[in-house]
Amino acid sequence: MQYKSVRLPADFVDEIKKSANDEYRSISQQLMYWANLGKEITKSYFVDDDDEVLGDLAIRRYNAEKHLAVKVNIDDL
Repeated sequence: MQYKSVRLPADFVDEIKKSANDEYRSISQQLMYWANLGKEITKSYFVDDDDEVLGDLAIRRYNAEKHLAVKVNIDDL
């Protein structure tokens, strides 16, 4: 396996170190754990049939009701 160096914010690295110590992992193992966990969550979020049905419903509703949208000037907020 090849390795590459990356630059990360110091606060984030400190958070990784604390979590790694709590879980008895190295810093790189903890970072990989979080990365893999995030990939799996993302993959499951975008693959679920329910999400696809809800997305289609939201698009249909938007298309049916977009004429009700009101333009807002950011200065009015």
